[in-house]
Amino acid sequence: MTLLQHHILALVLTTVFSVSLGVFVWMKNPRRWLNQLFALHSFAIGGWAATEPWSTLLATSESMGMFWLKLEHVAVFLLPPLVFHLVAVLLDLRTRRGFIRLGYFMSIVFI
Repeated sequence: MTLLQHHILALVLTTVFSVSLGVFVWMKNPRRWLNQLFALHSFAIGGWAATEPWSTLLATSESMGMFWLKLEHVAVFLLPPLVFHLVAVLLDLRTRRGFIRLGYFMSIVFI
């Protein structure tokens, strides 16, 4: 296998395992907020890994590459507030709600 094929294989495996783990954790208790946040975090990682080869390696034109790159950045910009929110819920840090909202707002601004 070439280096490019290894890279694509790693991204495909990351996508499959991240989304599968997110679905598994969410299905264990769909109503629990921590499980929902973890699933969203896993889906964002899976989305990032799924769009990476399309945006950089497999795009047939510049406009198609830009489309996939913009789609990829939606997942990338959502990762930091999702991680912070997940940790805040995991550690029961209720005083951090303003920072969580600020993080999501900044992500939406950048998207």
